[in-house]
Amino acid sequence: MYVAENASLRSSGLVRELRQASYATGAQSIACFAGAILLFFRTAFGRAVVIVSSVLGIVYIGVTAIGDDYLPALAVYGVPSLLATILTVAKPTGRWIAAKPGR
Repeated sequence: MYVAENASLRSSGLVRELRQASYATGAQSIACFAGAILLFFRTAFGRAVVIVSSVLGIVYIGVTAIGDDYLPALAVYGVPSLLATILTVAKPTGRWIAAKPGR
């Protein structure tokens, strides 16, 4: 029988799980943002950072969504990461980086 007085957020591990998820999501977001800024400066390193952070985001949301009813979260977070990966890997992006103005 569930008794509300006996339930503690700290003892359930929910706070720890949420903290770990927020750290991972925050780190991935910062990496993706930094990669986007570097990509706007037409650097190959920015392209690599966006690819790696997007793939890590896809893997992270895929692992957390397995076995749970997180299909909406997979669609909301996974689809943009997948699109960012596809568009960054695309050949025209590499040509755009290589064609820096002023050369």
